[in-house]
Amino acid sequence: MSQISCPVEEGDRVDHKLFGFGTVVGEPISSVRVEDYRFTRAHRNAQQEQWRILVRWDDPERAESSIVFKSDGSIIRKVSSPDSRPFTYWDRQWQPLLKAWLSARREVEQIASSFRPLPNYAELTRAIDAEREAYQAMQEFWEKEKEGKHP
Repeated sequence: MSQISCPVEEGDRVDHKLFGFGTVVGEPISSVRVEDYRFTRAHRNAQQEQWRILVRWDDPERAESSIVFKSDGSIIRKVSSPDSRPFTYWDRQWQPLLKAWLSARREVEQIASSFRPLPNYAELTRAIDAEREAYQAMQEFWEKEKEGKHP
């Protein structure tokens, strides 16, 4: 049986479903082949290649870790090209910031929309502070983008 070469190499960017984006920092180590039982009826000898790879995550809170990379890309996948990365990054990083700000903005509008009875000033102040924090998070994201700090 011939061995398939690992689709990721040192320096490649990867996207993990739970951990987010990272960079492969070591050579992939071939692991045992695993029979994939989902395909046993269709293909008698369906086996799946897998490798151990060391990844440095973009999240500074997360330490480098060694994880299993399977050939089907079910948990972790190689980011195919720099051109496709902005769209994935948009979904994972920017979109939650935008949604948080819009939600906070709607809450301010809802609280401040009445004049009889007067809005509860404590609630309104809390909502305005939450909106300000959400907007500030968006501004920090823009600054990082402007400075080229996003991977």
